[in-house]
Amino acid sequence: MANHIRPATVLDILALNRPRYAEMQLDLARAVLFPHQPGPAMLPWARPSVYTLLVRGDGGLRASVQARVGRDNSAWDVAHLGAWQPQAEEDWPGLLAALGTTAGRQGVLRLLAAVPDEEHLELFRRVGFTPFAEESILVYESKAPAAVPSAAVRSLQPDDLWAVQRLYNALTPPLVQQAEGRRPLESEPDKEAWLWPGDNGLCACLQRQHSLHGSRLGLLVDPACRQHAPALLGYGLTGATRPVYLVLRSYQGELLEVARRVGFRPYAEQVLLVKHLAVPEPLRQSVPARPAERALGAAPSAPSVGQACAKSGE
Repeated sequence: MANHIRPATVLDILALNRPRYAEMQLDLARAVLFPHQPGPAMLPWARPSVYTLLVRGDGGLRASVQARVGRDNSAWDVAHLGAWQPQAEEDWPGLLAALGTTAGRQGVLRLLAAVPDEEHLELFRRVGFTPFAEESILVYESKAPAAVPSAAVRSLQPDDLWAVQRLYNALTPPLVQQAEGRRPLESEPDKEAWLWPGDNGLCACLQRQHSLHGSRLGLLVDPACRQHAPALLGYGLTGATRPVYLVLRSYQGELLEVARRVGFRPYAEQVLLVKHLAVPEPLRQSVPARPAERALGAAPSAPSVGQACAKSGE
């Protein structure tokens, strides 16, 4: 029987639960809180929902790819690649290509992938993915009390969403915005957000998400307000389940030294990739123009995440 690719069904869950010969778990920034398991991810009540393609051969299940399906279906995130037989990794390029074809037919605009090491970049490049940023994951494991939180920090309110969007737009390179096409405060379970208001608008936004495995922080800071970053991180550490992970992008290199002083240390790095998909004309949607935005403080030139983390490990 020739190998063929097909969508998985609930009848494949038991096979997907079997021990894997090899696997690649993508998006470490998410996996530290929510480790991905191919079988349980397919259960009807699992969230977020996943789309799974697999390859079967004469020996049964050979390989699979799973992607998390976005709520608005504009993007799917490649979550896991698995191989159940020796040399079955050779099926991964075909699975990724088929995933892109299937997603495009369903009106998905892009596939995203956060690859944990550079040795796998060529695999994704071969099927049309291109890098758009690097991401550094830092960890804080100390049980010592964090810095006293500042009284200036307040919880996010519904009326603040546009201000946070403006901050994200001002701090995020246009190429990255185009690649990920996301709002900075997309709804996820157990996510909290706080703001540091400034004299002329929003200075910073801190997000925290937690699970049984720990907590994860994300930080947006106007460079003109960078002096408040230690207090914000201290606020995020207060009451957070340990260990606490901090995720910074390559264009946020100036915050790495701040995080080191607070007590974070390098944990992992990953490369963010995108594959833009061709969408049939009837499925295209117009995008409303946004109002003019205020200018934020200009960020100084910063080292890449890889360079800064290399220095922190010296």
